[in-house]
Amino acid sequence: MNAYGIAFLTGARRTLAARGDLSTQVGMMLLVILALSSVWHAATAAHGGHIGGYSFGELVWYITFAEACTVPVPARAIEDIGEEIGSGEVAVAMLRPASVVGIRMAIDGGAALARQWCCLLAGGAFAWILAGPPPSGLSAILAVGASFLSLLLSIALQHALGGIAFWLKDARSTWFLFQKLILIGGGVLIPLNLLPHAVAAFFIPLPFAAIAYVPGSFAAGHGSIALVLEQCCWLIVGMGAAFLVFARGERRLEVLGG
Repeated sequence: MNAYGIAFLTGARRTLAARGDLSTQVGMMLLVILALSSVWHAATAAHGGHIGGYSFGELVWYITFAEACTVPVPARAIEDIGEEIGSGEVAVAMLRPASVVGIRMAIDGGAALARQWCCLLAGGAFAWILAGPPPSGLSAILAVGASFLSLLLSIALQHALGGIAFWLKDARSTWFLFQKLILIGGGVLIPLNLLPHAVAAFFIPLPFAAIAYVPGSFAAGHGSIALVLEQCCWLIVGMGAAFLVFARGERRLEVLGG
């Protein structure tokens, strides 16, 4: 097995070994799903059982997958990347033969995927209890695939943004902005197409929507090929940006003497 595979498994094993932290994250996600489900139950009941083309059950499955795509990736991952760059840890890692950003993303990917599967299993069971089975079995399967792509995109974007620390030496403000854009523009709390048309038209083409809105839409039975293509395109862009930023940042460190 190559270094990236080992890094991926290391991240997954560490996460699964920290059962207390994992249980807390899953428990918090279930509480959020319960709270949002209560809001959507009242909203759909007040509008004849549907709101904006979504039934209560579809909205429950939407928020379950949207949450399962955002909870697994640590909120302060960008700041952590920045601290590693500023402290010199990345300069030391550059002495190894493997790609620094490749190894980092593999470790984070393994950890995030382990968390996501726990979130999907627990969240899916909870959503089934609250609202019954998924609206569409095929869409649910596609939602699982979209959730995996969502994790990869989120990790890639965080590394691309965290790499700013090669020049600014600090990425604290960047992670705060990123999280707010995911929360609002990603459709974590509400499907983007329920927002005013102009607002939805602005946010849906952005990468933040590919992280939460796309998997949630498939889980609700509202997915489309266009959303899959959008997600794949942004994943390519995000991965390319992460490797490009780190490549240029590492060259800068070499020129400055580490």
